[in-house]
Amino acid sequence: MGRTLHFIIRLFAVLAGLLLILMVGVMTASIVLRQFGVLLVGTEDIVTFAMAGLAFLALPYVYVTGKHIRVETVYTRLPEGAQRHINVFCIALGVIVSLALAYFTAKLTWGSYRFGDTSFGLLSIPLWIPQFPMFLGLTVMALALFQDLIAILRGGPASFQLNREEHDAAVTQQGSN
Repeated sequence: MGRTLHFIIRLFAVLAGLLLILMVGVMTASIVLRQFGVLLVGTEDIVTFAMAGLAFLALPYVYVTGKHIRVETVYTRLPEGAQRHINVFCIALGVIVSLALAYFTAKLTWGSYRFGDTSFGLLSIPLWIPQFPMFLGLTVMALALFQDLIAILRGGPASFQLNREEHDAAVTQQGSN
């Protein structure tokens, strides 16, 4: 699961980057065209939905690369054994929460698809389209957390504890097992 999961995580990061470029492009076009009296319809809808997709698709990448915010004021002062127990607890809780959110987001997305729900904006976008990246991001986040939980329970570090070179080497090693 290691190599495939990390490939998917990187792919999602690229897609999140493309959504960011889309957001900037649409906003820039809207601002420039407004100077010529042209109103770009649906700008807010596109940018809002792209931002939601960006946040959820980037979530697993931010986690595994350790770019998320961690407040370690007390954590770093604890003995290594206590840190390990806290990591196991927090990551297990993260798996549960991510799976629950993914499940309910899947139900929401499927319901939106089945009933043909659309946004209230000027573009009337089917709601399953912006909801689906939320489901994907949460599902991959749960898988990344689960992989880290297994790694910690086996005595290894979590992905966010590795630097970039160690992280790539660990992914390569997991893929060969």
